[in-house]
Amino acid sequence: MRLLKRKGEPTRARVARAASLVGILANFLLFLGKLAVGVLFQSVSVTADAVNNLTDSASSVVTLVGFRLAAKPADEQHPFGHARIEYLAGMIVSFLVVFLGLELGLSAAERVVEPVRTVLSGAAFAVLIVSVLVKLLLMLFYRRVAKGIGSEAMDAVSKDCRNDAVSTSAVLLGAVISRFFGVDLDGWFGAAVALFIVLSGVSLIRETADPLLGLAPSKSLIESVRARLLSSPGILGMHDLLVHSYGEGRTFASVHAEVDESRTLSDVHAEIDALEREVGEELGIHLVIHPDPVEKNNSENA
Repeated sequence: MRLLKRKGEPTRARVARAASLVGILANFLLFLGKLAVGVLFQSVSVTADAVNNLTDSASSVVTLVGFRLAAKPADEQHPFGHARIEYLAGMIVSFLVVFLGLELGLSAAERVVEPVRTVLSGAAFAVLIVSVLVKLLLMLFYRRVAKGIGSEAMDAVSKDCRNDAVSTSAVLLGAVISRFFGVDLDGWFGAAVALFIVLSGVSLIRETADPLLGLAPSKSLIESVRARLLSSPGILGMHDLLVHSYGEGRTFASVHAEVDESRTLSDVHAEIDALEREVGEELGIHLVIHPDPVEKNNSENA
């Protein structure tokens, strides 16, 4: 991740753009190779797999545009920034995956009804094997990028690459059986790939929809905030923690902190201000603390 160490424009947007460009180029080259094989040997499963790569290339374009828009600073209409556009980009990618799976399923069903013997050459097998290897490398690459910049969209692309490697492997297996055993499974394997793609797309939709709908704060986050607040000697307790995420690095939270009612307002205000700054630096959260005055003895007994 040497890109992370470079100076200049926002690091996260730069890394996401570079990763998206890698995906666009790699998938388009795979599309050209598989399309040539599919058309030459009249293989519906290989042609469908080629279209899958073309869709992946288009998905990378969507992801690239999504990151560029998500990097826009906050404005009057969007005071919390535009980071949630990244989630929308991931959602679009997910719907494209489902649509592709349905289209491939129709093509495969036609081949099942009207089977055509398909026998691939050695060069065609080589193209499929290289495709599986490239997709596995892309999966690892995008997984690392997603972890490095905390991106739901990149994680969705990583999982899609994994699914592509599985689907191409299935196509390859069907071609091997057809070549050496004389059994035409092109349509059946195409249908299996289509079903796998649809199920994966539905799963991706659910995963990308959750951040948009709003997720409850994790137990680890609650405990981190609680531990940090209670480490301050003037904070006796906390409750009503609310967390709102507007994308990576744009998490806002509010909490009620119990303080001794006998303390002066100026002392409480100074401590609260310091805590908000420290939590922001340590946990990356824009925290607003509301002090609740309580009797110290009662709070300790509770």
